[in-house]
Amino acid sequence: MWFRLLVLVFEWGARLLRWPLLQVIPREFTRQEFQLIVSDLIVGAITGANGGLPFWQVLRRRKQEKLVAVSVYGSATKVSESADRFLDQLMRRFAQLGWSVVNGGGPGIMERSFQCLQHWREEFAQIRSKCIAVKSAIRDERYNGLGDPLYTVRNQPRTEIREAMLSQLGDVADVVFIGSFGTIYELFDGIFRNYVFGRSDDARKLRPIILIDEDVELDGQMLPFYKSWFGLLVRLMKAHGVAKNVRPGVYLLRADDPDAVAHVERIVNHFRETDDYAGEEQGFVQSEIEVRIPARRAA
Repeated sequence: MWFRLLVLVFEWGARLLRWPLLQVIPREFTRQEFQLIVSDLIVGAITGANGGLPFWQVLRRRKQEKLVAVSVYGSATKVSESADRFLDQLMRRFAQLGWSVVNGGGPGIMERSFQCLQHWREEFAQIRSKCIAVKSAIRDERYNGLGDPLYTVRNQPRTEIREAMLSQLGDVADVVFIGSFGTIYELFDGIFRNYVFGRSDDARKLRPIILIDEDVELDGQMLPFYKSWFGLLVRLMKAHGVAKNVRPGVYLLRADDPDAVAHVERIVNHFRETDDYAGEEQGFVQSEIEVRIPARRAA
């Protein structure tokens, strides 16, 4: 209790000082990034957080090296065979392209994505592919060494701050595997971000959320995890008239689709090359949460 009160006192103090502080923000940082930097410095001073580097150091390094970083979310307890195969293929392509991965540096999908990327970047002698981690204060110490040391943000006790850091470090796209409530929280955090900025003129802050779907056995039936409930949710909102103009930027791929890795690459590259958001003229035509992959551009 006392810790939360102390953090709130510091946060309100930081808010009062926000305007003068914003006047001296280094040009390499946005306002939101600077606010996260201040929060991290405050929490670090109070708790003596360890397990990595301050947020500003990792963020500056990513910016200076102009890394292409994709956030990867998923279960911390289970990695299915199909997800494992797809993840290995995806990380192989990321290593070939020199792309980096951002996640929470924990077990499950997080650990496996780092292991696969580390393997393939060594195979291709690729030095630009980095394993970027934002540690949670509740993670087991066995996973402290998963991220690259110079790209690991120290323990973050507040979930919302940690998720915002993951979003800022992996600012190209979100790839979301099947997971539990933590993964669903991260999914909807990204959808809400796209919903807010989709109603504004700042398309540069929008980015795709790519769901990697698999069949799950339920009551003797095999049902697609994301398509079953998320597709129903979107249809119900539209039927009720509360989501007529919602463009969540969610794209559904299957882990067992042999072309899924190529689809991820094409979706990410589209959003890197243009500010257009899911425009039909680019081939992004959504039906519920199914999506037609954007057509290849003419040379």
